[in-house]
Amino acid sequence: MGTDWTQVEPDIVRPRRHRMGVRVVVALLALALAAASVLGTQLFTARPVRARAGTPPRSSRGAGGGGTGRPVTTPATTTTTATTTAATATAPTVTGPLRVVEIGDSLGEDLGEAMESTWPSASVRLTMAARGDTGLSNSAYYDWPDALADLLTTARPQVVVVLLGANDLQSMVSGSTILYDGTPAWNAQYAARVTDIVSESVRAGAHVLWVGEPAMQTAFINAGMTRIDGIAQRVVARFPGKAAYLSSNSVLAPDGTFSFDVKGPTGEELQVRTPDGVHLMPAGADLLADAVAKALASRWGMHVSKQ
Repeated sequence: MGTDWTQVEPDIVRPRRHRMGVRVVVALLALALAAASVLGTQLFTARPVRARAGTPPRSSRGAGGGGTGRPVTTPATTTTTATTTAATATAPTVTGPLRVVEIGDSLGEDLGEAMESTWPSASVRLTMAARGDTGLSNSAYYDWPDALADLLTTARPQVVVVLLGANDLQSMVSGSTILYDGTPAWNAQYAARVTDIVSESVRAGAHVLWVGEPAMQTAFINAGMTRIDGIAQRVVARFPGKAAYLSSNSVLAPDGTFSFDVKGPTGEELQVRTPDGVHLMPAGADLLADAVAKALASRWGMHVSKQ
C-alpha cells in the first residue's frame, strides 16, 4: 500500500503559474530565432487559445509560481501504449503534499493546466513549468537541463512529469558539429539529452514519469514523434524503479492512430484534439492528467484523487 496523499494537511497549496491570456507568437519569430542559432525551425510556435467550459479564471491560491527555468543566451516502430517494466521502488516518505514538477512544451502546458484544475490542491503541491516552443533539440533557445536544475533545488519534487518532443524535429548543435534530424548521430545525442533530464532528477531524489507525445495528424510529424517517443522510452527503461514511461496514446489514440475524438469513460464522444491536429482540447488534457495520476499510483503508490 502506498501513501494516501489525500489525507495530508490541506494548508500547503500549489504555487500558481501566471498565464498569458493570448499567445501572440508568429511563425516568423520562430524562424528568426532558429536561424540565429543555426538550427531548424520550431515546429509549433503557438497553440489555439481555448476556454475550459465552466471553469472561471484561476486565481492565486498560494505564493510563488511555476516556470522558474531560465532561457540562455549562448549556444547551445509505433509508439507503444504500455508503460515500461514495473517499478520496484516504494513511494518516498513525506509528511506534506506530494511535490510534483511538470515540465514540457505547449502540449505540456495543456497537460499541466489539466493537472492544476483536476488534481486536489490539498494533496498535491504542483509546480507547472512547461513552456511553449521549447524542447531538447535547441538548447540555445531554452536549456531544459539547466532550468530543471533550478526547479529541483527550489521545488524539491518527489516526482517530475515530462512531456517534451513536439518541437524537436530539427537539427542539433553538439560542440561544433551540426547533427541532422533523423540521423543515427542525432538519435544518439537526443538520447543523451533525455538521459540528462532523467538522471539529474533521479540524483535529486525525484522519480520521473516521462509522458510520450501523442499521435499527430500530419504523417511526417507523427513519424518523428514515434521515433522520439521510442528514444525516450528506451532511456527511461535504464532507470528501473526510478523512472517510468507513459504513452499518451493510451487515452488520446487508443487504436494507435490520430483522432480528433475518442470515447470517454462512460462511452460519450469527447473532442480531445484541437483543429491544428497537434494540441489538446480540455477533455483530452483531462484524460491525460487522469492517466498520469493513475500511473503515479500504480508505479510508486503516489495517490492523487480528483477534486
